[in-house]
Amino acid sequence: GYVSCDDNNSNKFTFHYYVKDHLGNNRAVVNESGAIEQSTHYYPFGNSFADAGKNPSIQQYKYNGKELDRMHGLDWYDYGARSYDPVLLQWNGVDQLCEDY
Repeated sequence: GYVSCDDNNSNKFTFHYYVKDHLGNNRAVVNESGAIEQSTHYYPFGNSFADAGKNPSIQQYKYNGKELDRMHGLDWYDYGARSYDPVLLQWNGVDQLCEDY
């Protein structure tokens, strides 16, 4: 999960917890009391079709627990060595270890 600080009171912190499914997808974010703050549903290959909550874009770790990189409006998932485009269902480059296998 993550911790957020109240804008009006720097001494007040709120703890947020991820609720994952069996594939490691972050399906929901709940607060300390268990109230759902954000819920996300995915198509089979990672594109989200229902992102509900107070501020659904604040939590960036989504499909497979990977960060959704919204830079330049591409909305690709960052897998470290490569990025994955859930709309086109493809990676942005060739696997660097492909020659080894």
